[in-house]
Amino acid sequence: MIPRFVKHIYFGRTAAFAYAFVVLAVLAHERNLGLWLLLPLALQFLVLPQLFWWQVWRAQDPRRVALGQLHLDALLLGCWFAEFGFAGWAGLGLLLSTSLNGIVLRGLPGLAAALSLFAVGAAGWGLCCGFRYQPEVSPLVMHLSVAGSLIYAWFVGYVVFYNSGRLSRARREIRQSEERYRLIAENAGDLVAAVNGYGQWLYTSPSFRDFLAESDLAIGGDSYANIFAEDRPALAAAVSGAAATGTSFDLRLRLRGMDGNLRLLALSGHPAQPDGRPDRVVLVAHDITELRQQQDRLEVAAHAFDQMSEAIMIHDLAGEIIMVNHGFCRITGHALENVIGRHESTFRNACQPAIFYEQIYATVEREGRWTGSTWARRKDGSLYREWRNVSAVKDEAGRIKHIVTIFFELDSHNAALAAPVAHLALRRR
Repeated sequence: MIPRFVKHIYFGRTAAFAYAFVVLAVLAHERNLGLWLLLPLALQFLVLPQLFWWQVWRAQDPRRVALGQLHLDALLLGCWFAEFGFAGWAGLGLLLSTSLNGIVLRGLPGLAAALSLFAVGAAGWGLCCGFRYQPEVSPLVMHLSVAGSLIYAWFVGYVVFYNSGRLSRARREIRQSEERYRLIAENAGDLVAAVNGYGQWLYTSPSFRDFLAESDLAIGGDSYANIFAEDRPALAAAVSGAAATGTSFDLRLRLRGMDGNLRLLALSGHPAQPDGRPDRVVLVAHDITELRQQQDRLEVAAHAFDQMSEAIMIHDLAGEIIMVNHGFCRITGHALENVIGRHESTFRNACQPAIFYEQIYATVEREGRWTGSTWARRKDGSLYREWRNVSAVKDEAGRIKHIVTIFFELDSHNAALAAPVAHLALRRR
C-alpha cells in the first residue's frame, strides 16, 4: 500500500514540474536557446514524474524509493539551473521546491542533502558544458517564478497542516483508546500485566494487589519471583520466546500469594509490538483455583456415581433420560449408548400398569419423593424385584427440574416367584 505522503509527493511534483516546464520554456524562448531544448525539458518535467510514480507503484518500499527520487530531483534541477546561466528568479523557484521537499520529509538532514545535491548538479553541469552567467530575467519570467514559488510553498504548507491535523486526531484517538483499555484493565477481575523479554514488570493491573504485595509488583522487578519454582522455567522460556519471535502462548502455573497459599492461574501471553518489533509481552491470567477444586470434586462425584452398585437414572420433566450409571446398565442389561436420550417409559418393562407410574410421579410432584418395591424385566426378558426410590430435583423457585431414580435388586434368587405377579399385572393393563 502506498503511503499517503508519497501520493502527496506525486501530485505536488507533477503539478510543480508542469508549471516549471512552462516557465523554463518561456525563458528558453526569450533567450533564443532553440527548439531542441524543449524535448529534454519535456522529458524532465512532464515525463519523468510519471515514470517516478510507476516506479513507486511497483516498489516494495514506496517510502524509500520516493525519498531517493527527491534526491535525484535536486541533482537534475541543479543541472537545469546551470544550463539557464544561473537565472536568479527561475533558480529560486527550482531551489525552493527541492529544499522544501527535503526539509519537510527529513528535517535538517534532508535540507542539507537537497542543497548539496543541487549545488553538485549545477557545478557538474557547468564543468561539463561550460559556465554561463545570465542572472537577469524578464519581468514575465520573474512574476511566473515568484507566483510558482508562492503556490508551491502554500501547497507544501497545506500538506504539512493536513498531516499535522491527522496526526493530532490520531494522537487523540490513541489517548482515548489507552484510557478505555486502562479503564477495562483496572476494573476487570482478570490479572493483566506487561513484562519485557527478561520477565521484568512494566505494568500490573490493580487486581494483582489481591494476590501480591506492592513490593512484589514494583516496575522493573522480577515477575517470576512469586511463581512456583517448578513452573518458572516454562514461563521464562515462553516470555522470552514471545518477545523474540512474536508468538503467543498459553500456560497453567502456580502463584504463591502474599498469604502463602498457592493459586492456580490460566495464563496467556501476547507479544506487543509498539515499534514494529516484539519487545514486550502482555500477560492475562485467570485465577482458576476454585474452578479446579470444583472440577476435582465433580470428578470424585462422577467416579462415585459410576462405581455405585445401585442403579441411577436421571431424566427431565419431559421424560428424556439425561444420565445413567454403570449400575443401571449392569442390572437392566441395557447399554449406556442405547439409553441416553430415550424416554424413561421405554424402560418400564411392562410389569406394572401405566397408572402405577402415573401415581408414582404424582406422589413425587406432591411430596418430592416416592419409595417402594416394583417388578422389572431385564433386556434378556428375565424378571427381578427391585427397591426403587424416585425423588425430585427442584430449582430455587421450587419448580421440579429433574427426576432421579435409584433402584437395586431384591431377593433375585426367588425371581421365579414373580411370574404369577407379573402375569396378573399384565392382565390389569
